Amino acid sequence: MKLHSTVAANLPPITKVMLTCFLSNQRGLDFYRRLGFEKDAISPEPRKLRFGKTFTPDYVIMSKPVVRSSPLALAGDDALSAGDGGAVQGEAS
Repeated sequence: MKLHSTVAANLPPITKVMLTCFLSNQRGLDFYRRLGFEKDAISPEPRKLRFGKTFTPDYVIMSKPVVRSSPLALAGDDALSAGDGGAVQGEAS
């Protein structure tokens, strides 16, 4: 889960990470809550159908806001900033 949050934090248009979990998966729900996920506003609620029957979804949609941090340094960034154009040693130019 940390990888998904790190990737999301480094992609500007992403504002939250979302997931779906079955309500019967109590261990999973507890795990996601410990990571900071909460029930999202678009998660379906129980609703009353015709003839008085109630439909209760068996899953919940959870989300967590993305926390922005400094951009990750990508492999090769040091070579490019050093001014050598990222050339690999031993290559003919």
